[in-house]
Amino acid sequence: MWLEEPCAENIDAMRDVRASTNTPICCGENIFMRWGFREIFEKRAVDIIMPDFQKCGGLLEARKIADMAHAYYIPVAPHASPRPSV
Repeated sequence: MWLEEPCAENIDAMRDVRASTNTPICCGENIFMRWGFREIFEKRAVDIIMPDFQKCGGLLEARKIADMAHAYYIPVAPHASPRPSV
């Protein structure tokens, strides 16, 4: 369905990958808080974001990230983290 995190550390390179393919680019599982997503949105570096609710700052922060994504017309596909073992 999409190419996940082709070069997550380099937003400009990810934007170049997105421009060179028709395959949707998705990232975000290791990005923290909404400020970490800002540059990705502004540079239109991805087609889909996938914040990890456990890492991004919790459910409320994930909602704020999703609201930001909505303003840029970027869909959200939450990352499915494994459940912590007890």
